[in-house]
Amino acid sequence: MAEIRENWVIEKRTIAAVSVMAVCIVAIVAATVITMQKYRLDLPTLQNPKIKNLKIEIPNERLESEETDKVMLYRYTSDEETGVTIDEKAAGSASLTPEKAGQTIVEKIIAPMEKHGAIAYKAEVSSKEQGPLDQETGKPIVTRNVLFSDFEINGTPLEHAEIDMTIGENGDIWNVKNGLRPFEPYREVDIISAAEAMKRITKDYSHFKMERNADNLVIENVELGYWNSDAGDYMQPVWIFKGKADGKIEAKAYVPAAK
Repeated sequence: MAEIRENWVIEKRTIAAVSVMAVCIVAIVAATVITMQKYRLDLPTLQNPKIKNLKIEIPNERLESEETDKVMLYRYTSDEETGVTIDEKAAGSASLTPEKAGQTIVEKIIAPMEKHGAIAYKAEVSSKEQGPLDQETGKPIVTRNVLFSDFEINGTPLEHAEIDMTIGENGDIWNVKNGLRPFEPYREVDIISAAEAMKRITKDYSHFKMERNADNLVIENVELGYWNSDAGDYMQPVWIFKGKADGKIEAKAYVPAAK
C-alpha cells in the first residue's frame, strides 16, 4: 500500500512538473509572438503577383559588405503628426514667403527631434503653379510648394517621410502635410543579415517601389535604413535594395530587418 502511495506521489509530482514546463513553453511562445507583433513592420504588402516571379541579380560583395547585427529602434512619442503653427499676422500676407514657411517647418517639426540625432534632409521650393480659380476675381490662384524629403537620421536613410507645405501667392496657407512623426531612441534590437533579407525579398511582407512591371532586377546598392510608418509604435528598421529593373526602371525593395 505504501509503495502504491509512493508511486502515486511521484506521478503527481511528475505531472505537476510537466504542467509547469508546459506553462513556461506557452509563456515563451506567447512572449515571442507578442514581440514579433510589437515590432511588426507596417509596410504595404505586395499587390502585383508578377513581382514574385521577378528575376533578381545581386553581386555577392554587396551582401557581404553589410555585417551589422544590431540597430537602434526608435519609438514614436505621439500618435499624431506634429502640427505647424503659423503666426496669424504672417498668414494671409505677402510676408510669408516659401523660404519663411520652410524655416517654420524646420523650427517647429525638425529641430525638436535633432536632440535624438543629426537629421539631414533636402528642401525644395517649387516654381509658381496655377491652382483653382479664385471665387471673387475668377483668376487662377498661384501657389508654391515647400517640400522636405530624403530624410536621414545620423546618416541612415529614413524612407516614406515627407513634409509638404502649399502656400498662395499672398501668403495664404493652403495645406501642410506632415509625414514625420516625433520620435525618440528606444533600444537596440538584433537584425537579420542582408543576405537573409535577400532571401525574403519577394515575400508578402516586403515592399517594392517600381513604376511598372518588369522581368529582371539588378540590385546596385544595399543599405540599412528606416521606414517611417503612418501608424504603429515604432520606426521600423529595413534593408533597402536599390537597382534598375529591365535596365532602366528605378526600383527599390524594402525588407523588415528586425529579428
